[in-house]
Amino acid sequence: MRLLVGDLALSVQCEDKALVSALSRFLGRFRVTDAPSRVRETVWTMRLCGEEEIRTLHASMAADNDWSSQERLPDVPFVRPVHGGYFLSARHGIVALAQNSGSVMALIDASEVAEGSPEQHFAPFSSLLRMYMSLAFPHERGLLVHAASIADGPRAHLFVGRSGAGKSTVCDLSAPRPVLCDEISVLRCGPNGTWRLYPSPFFSNLGRPNPAEKAQPLSRILLLEHAEEDRLESLSAARALPDFMANVMNFLDDSITSERLLQLSLDLFAAHPPERLFFTRSKRFWHLL
Repeated sequence: MRLLVGDLALSVQCEDKALVSALSRFLGRFRVTDAPSRVRETVWTMRLCGEEEIRTLHASMAADNDWSSQERLPDVPFVRPVHGGYFLSARHGIVALAQNSGSVMALIDASEVAEGSPEQHFAPFSSLLRMYMSLAFPHERGLLVHAASIADGPRAHLFVGRSGAGKSTVCDLSAPRPVLCDEISVLRCGPNGTWRLYPSPFFSNLGRPNPAEKAQPLSRILLLEHAEEDRLESLSAARALPDFMANVMNFLDDSITSERLLQLSLDLFAAHPPERLFFTRSKRFWHLL
C-alpha cells in the first residue's frame, strides 16, 4: 500500500489482513499508485508482535543508549535518538527508525488488536505515524499542529487549539464546507513560499462527513477562544507564539528541533499574521472571515 500524506510518501508492507483492512478503510483517500518523482519514499514494514517482544526491545534500546526503560511508562509517547536514527514509542506499538535508510520497522502489540474494531486496529498505526511525521516534517518545511483546518472556497483556515478549545465544534458548525482535519492538521511551505493545508489522517472523528480531498492554500491562522461574543483580535507574533508553539507537535526534546520549529512558526506568521478568534459556539463567526 502506497500512501501520500502531506507530500510525504510511505510504502506500507504488512501481512496481517486486519491491519491492512483498517488502513485501507481509514487511509483510502491517501492511497496513490506511484509517488511523485519529487518525493522521497519511506518504506514501512509492519507486523504484529507480543507484549513481551515490545518490552524486550524497550529494554535493549535503554541499555544501548544509557536511558532507563523505567523513565516513562510504555503507554506514554516518546522519542529517543538511537544509532544515528530514532526509536519511537506510543501506546500499543513502537517504531525503530533508521534516519538515512528510508526504512521503518513498526511493531504493533497483537493483544490489543486481535479482537478489536477497525478503529482499534488503526489507532496504533495512527499514533506511530504522527510521531514519525513530527520528526520528518520539519525537515520538509512542514508542521503538525493541534488544529482544525477547514476549506472556505479556494482557500482554507487553520483553527488552533488544544482539546476542549472548540476544534470539533468549529467543524460541526462549518457544514457544508469540507474539513481537512478536526484534530491534528498538516501544513507545509512550498518552494515558492506558499503555505498549504493538506488533508490529514489524524481525525478525532474518523467518520466525520465531507472530508476535503485536496490541499488548499492557507488563508488565516486563528487561535480559538470561547467567548460571549464573536470577534477577531489581531496578534503580534510575540503574543501568538506561546499559544501556537504549545500546539505544534514535537516528541523530540532537543534544541535543534525546537529551533527549527520556532523558525518555521515565525516564517508562517510572517506570511499569515495570526489572529485570535473569540466565538460563541454558533455559525456567526463565519461572518467575520
